[in-house]
Amino acid sequence: MDKYKMGRFLAELRRERGMTQEELGERLGVTGKTISRWECGTYMPDLNMLEAMSKLFSASVDEIIAGERQLTNNVETTAENTSDSERQTAFSTAERMEYFKRKWLHDHIFDIAVHAFMALAAVLFYAEFIDTATSFVAAAVAALAVYAIDRNGMMSYAEARAFREDGNGEKK
Repeated sequence: MDKYKMGRFLAELRRERGMTQEELGERLGVTGKTISRWECGTYMPDLNMLEAMSKLFSASVDEIIAGERQLTNNVETTAENTSDSERQTAFSTAERMEYFKRKWLHDHIFDIAVHAFMALAAVLFYAEFIDTATSFVAAAVAALAVYAIDRNGMMSYAEARAFREDGNGEKK
């Protein structure tokens, strides 16, 4: 999955409809700047937005993520096909997991940096009261704890979205 290719494809679909970024943003309930970020590949839209754009542009979610039209044998890839409860996807579970992990990391990079900084600050504060070897062990334990908490959050987010059957996060 190439987020830049997906962004270029979104821009192409928008222009085919004769819409500005602002107009598309209004239809989707986001700002024009958000549309610009998607089209530049800076951010990736969430699944609900992908489904809304799929209906609007008459393209499947898979085509939007792939960044190109996909030819299928005797099957039209239209909004009717993508809204079926039994819709099929060309992307494996592993690819969907990877997409949502990257999206979570991109959306939470500041939080991760703050967590790491807080753990380091706590270790440095206590380093004055304990010896150097103990402070290194404390730093390693703190870093491991921060990593485990953040990774758990990322995996929960990715799994909840990669395995859900509809766009609202609920199993049917």
